[in-house]
Amino acid sequence: MRNEERFLKHFVPKPAGMKASRPARHPAASWLLPSALALFSLAAAVGIDLQPAARGPVAAVFPPWWSGARAMLAAASAGPVVRLGALPFIVVALPVAGDGFARLRGQGAWLLLNPQALGGCGK
Repeated sequence: MRNEERFLKHFVPKPAGMKASRPARHPAASWLLPSALALFSLAAAVGIDLQPAARGPVAAVFPPWWSGARAMLAAASAGPVVRLGALPFIVVALPVAGDGFARLRGQGAWLLLNPQALGGCGK
């Protein structure tokens, strides 16, 4: 197809009574991009709020199959344990300055979160 024909096909209005042809699009094409942008924006906003402070308590989330005692022992290696969170595998601890976060991760913590952003982690 020549350039002139392409132009006529896409940009010149059709006479009355003829349907304009549109390229076929997937039904999800109209909502997929806005939904993805909204999801990533929300994740970024929540992620910034959930980051633990450099000093102060941190909520360490351990594997869900761990008991409360095992999670507390793992968290105690990084500093004093303040309390258990809303679930037994979440422990609020006060890691020592320096390598406290690294110790928690080394002991098996999946996530380190700001406990105040989570409403104090329950209890």
